[in-house]
Amino acid sequence: MPKGWTSSKSSNNNSPFPGAAQLASCIGVPTSVITYNAPSVSSPDFNSKDQLLSVGDSVQVYQSSKAAQADFSSLANAKTPSCMTADLNGPGKAEFDAQIGGGTGVGNVTVTRTPASDYAPHSTNFTMFLPITTKGVTINVELILVDYVKGREEQTVALSAFRSTFPTLLARHLTTVAYRRI
Repeated sequence: MPKGWTSSKSSNNNSPFPGAAQLASCIGVPTSVITYNAPSVSSPDFNSKDQLLSVGDSVQVYQSSKAAQADFSSLANAKTPSCMTADLNGPGKAEFDAQIGGGTGVGNVTVTRTPASDYAPHSTNFTMFLPITTKGVTINVELILVDYVKGREEQTVALSAFRSTFPTLLARHLTTVAYRRI
């Protein structure tokens, strides 16, 4: 990690994806692909000195490489960003807001895909842009999930930026280092 970054206990709580049935239907995969909760381990959360950037890493171990690939393929599906946008602003919104926490409001969520060249090879990604309001203050958040599979293992690197965008060169470096370790 860059100089000055700190680490803390992982905040990964393995919450189910809000509106999983609707998302699966939109993408065209069985709901079990979206809701399957493989055993996992998470790295600590890493935060920039100014607390505006954060990184977390998790590895899920599936019963078979076919199951790991099915989850990866659902994320790589061309329809996933638009389906997630529709779900998080529609049927899954109440669940998503509840996962964020009480007293906090989530505005309109937009999910996009960024160029694969921004991250490690053999990965897929999506970026969520969401305004979060708490105590009358709105902060724009960018959450990037970069995912790859090797055999039965699926690795997800979460990159977050608050009031800015996550630096592309740092994203590429961190996801490449993570990919080499799986």
